[in-house]
Amino acid sequence: MKGSLISQNHFWLDVLHVFVGIAVTVLAVFAFLSPEEYPFFFSLIFGLAGLLTLVNGQVRFTALRLAHRKKGSAVVVMLLGAILLGLCAVSAVVML
Repeated sequence: MKGSLISQNHFWLDVLHVFVGIAVTVLAVFAFLSPEEYPFFFSLIFGLAGLLTLVNGQVRFTALRLAHRKKGSAVVVMLLGAILLGLCAVSAVVML
């Protein structure tokens, strides 16, 4: 049962990577073509990256916990996700 749960998590993580990758690509194109018109897209890009990094860290943390291994790398990934969300907030404040 554990193996199927982990494989389901990895499947949905891959699906999330595809959708977030497409969204970030579209947002980046619009943000760089006319930054005066879409300044908040930069914040959205940081926010999506931070959210995806946090989800990656959570999946990694769960997999390492089930394998009874050290979880330090997962904590570092989640910390980086939190930093990206912080950049999202700072970017949003600067755009105001």
